[in-house]
Amino acid sequence: RVLFRSTNFDAKSNNLEESVNNKIKLIQKLNVDGLDLLLSIINRMSKDQTVAYLLMWVDHILADKQVHKILCHYAYRYGIQPWTNFMNLLNRQDMFIAHMSARIISKIMVNCAEVSTENSENIIHMEGQELNFYFSWLRSQLQQSVQNQDYLQSIVGCCQTFLKINYYRLAFYQFDGVNQLLPLLNSNYGFQLQYQVSFCFWLISYNKNLVFQFENNMKVISVLSDVMRDSQKEKVVRMIVAIFTNILKTCEEKKDLFRKFTLAMITCKVPK
Repeated sequence: RVLFRSTNFDAKSNNLEESVNNKIKLIQKLNVDGLDLLLSIINRMSKDQTVAYLLMWVDHILADKQVHKILCHYAYRYGIQPWTNFMNLLNRQDMFIAHMSARIISKIMVNCAEVSTENSENIIHMEGQELNFYFSWLRSQLQQSVQNQDYLQSIVGCCQTFLKINYYRLAFYQFDGVNQLLPLLNSNYGFQLQYQVSFCFWLISYNKNLVFQFENNMKVISVLSDVMRDSQKEKVVRMIVAIFTNILKTCEEKKDLFRKFTLAMITCKVPK
């Protein structure tokens, strides 16, 4: 394994100032060993400012699918999961580091699953204790952010990312994620957060079984209806219309459920 050496860091440090494309090319060139060096630096570095900067670098290069493949190969080499190196960083006292790590983890959750699918490999999903820890961390941050909203959009942004994968929609719902998000639709949090939360519900509405579960939680319909009726922002209204459209299309073959959802929308005075 490539060990952390200050001389290695000094030799590579100039590359940190180059463009995102050059950073991606550097990792592609160095492959697993280069990524190993980068992650070793992040995990061994005690200075928060340096760790934060390197995490921003990681966040940038994860936009490249080849980098994700290298990350998956790195994880396979050392018998760990692709997100393992970033999980411990959630416990850092520096909130920027913790939230940037959460953002990176959400991207890895999605992209590693997509890379596996494209290559007809076994799909890599976070599960068990790791998934429970990650969701629990997000929930705790949501609860804390009611008083301090600095990172609220970042937390919901993580949800927007991993909910692109159907597997995580179900897991998030089972974790009571829907009821965690509903209060954030309050107009006091601003229209941007309303849009982000609505986006999460839009993604969830693509899971047929979860739409059927809304029958047991009609508050989803009533809260979204209130937002739609009161919002002055077109993008928020359009997103909620898309959610309701998905719900009704999903229930077309279930006449009783279709009627129940339709009646709920009418009762809540959803604009025509």
